[in-house]
Amino acid sequence: MLKASIAVFISTAFAGIFSGSRILAFASAQLQHIRTYRQLSLATAIVSIFANLFGCTQTIGILLTEQIMRPCYEQYYQQQGQQIYDQQHNQQLHTKPTANQQLALSIEDTATVTAPLVPWNIAGLIPATILTVGPGCIPYMAYLILLPLFSVLRARSPIQAKAKTSLAKTSPTVERSPRKNA
Repeated sequence: MLKASIAVFISTAFAGIFSGSRILAFASAQLQHIRTYRQLSLATAIVSIFANLFGCTQTIGILLTEQIMRPCYEQYYQQQGQQIYDQQHNQQLHTKPTANQQLALSIEDTATVTAPLVPWNIAGLIPATILTVGPGCIPYMAYLILLPLFSVLRARSPIQAKAKTSLAKTSPTVERSPRKNA
């Protein structure tokens, strides 16, 4: 357990070093072209996979993904989110998802669950060692493979989704007259 704790400590230090030295600035420059929530979700999945491949712990994957993707989520919610919220505010839309909430959900759906898929990551290595199974167990981790995939496929702006739901609740229903068989 001491070795795992030391690895988590060192990975957290690496994440701080990367953040402070701006080593990952090239990733931020590439992510400035994101315009839709689906692109944002896909970028989060890709960044989290590379962060987990790079790091030896789940912690570094989560921290690096958060540090790289936070400006993208803040930019998206400042531009796109506020416009949609302002347009739909009169339609009983009372809660606005924040960039922090959506970033946390995206990291949960990507970086957290893809870490055990990397054979040298502690999140997969320790359970595989205890159970005495090798990397051959990876195909049986269907949930860990499918969750990020479905996360990207279902990606729709949570602001737009909330607005559509609230509009459906407030729109009047049209009654149809019964059809007569002649």
